[in-house]
Amino acid sequence: MEKARRAHVDEESLERLLGLESSKIGYYSEVKQKIQELEAANLGLRTKSSELQAVFDSIVDGVAIYDSNGCVQHRNHVCPRLFPRETIIGASCSRLFHPELRHSPANCPVERAIAGESIQISMTTNKNGAEPRYFDVTATPIEDPAGQPRALIFLRDVTEKRLQELQLLQAEKMSSIGLLAAGVAHEINNPLTSVAGYAEALLRRFRDEPELRGSRTSPSIST
Repeated sequence: MEKARRAHVDEESLERLLGLESSKIGYYSEVKQKIQELEAANLGLRTKSSELQAVFDSIVDGVAIYDSNGCVQHRNHVCPRLFPRETIIGASCSRLFHPELRHSPANCPVERAIAGESIQISMTTNKNGAEPRYFDVTATPIEDPAGQPRALIFLRDVTEKRLQELQLLQAEKMSSIGLLAAGVAHEINNPLTSVAGYAEALLRRFRDEPELRGSRTSPSIST
């Protein structure tokens, strides 16, 4: 009996020493388990984030995400090569798409995407008198985790393709001009050929009938 009483006293002393009641041991065990689960979830999120960033950076087009205020929130590594100043984090969409106006929803793909519209436009840039560059722009509305509207922008440099198209168009124009010139020449040559034929016939007749060259009619005077 005395032994049992001492064992009970020792257990109470141990709990007081640990600062824990037996009822709290299970609670802290659950907390520890939750912490481990959260750490595993965070590791999974970091892994997914790294995968998404890798995909984001592997896209050969410029990709930028604009927040609900029309400012750059994220961008991939291509954007700094295309538009280093216009797409820095926090830059307004007006820097790139309508620098002359602070707001231009009619012409701005970012503002139209934030409003819920998916659009595709073409734009031309000519910085500091350099050769113009041509871009195809695709804007898609997306939401952030809080449900706020954002804009996903793809910027594709199509300068080489557009220059080839312009060269082909110029070649087609020159071909059309050549066909037109050939048609005009044909229309002119037909009557000229007839005139030349009549002239040659007259010359032969003059050669065959010399009296035609010397015959002149003089008016007769009657008294």
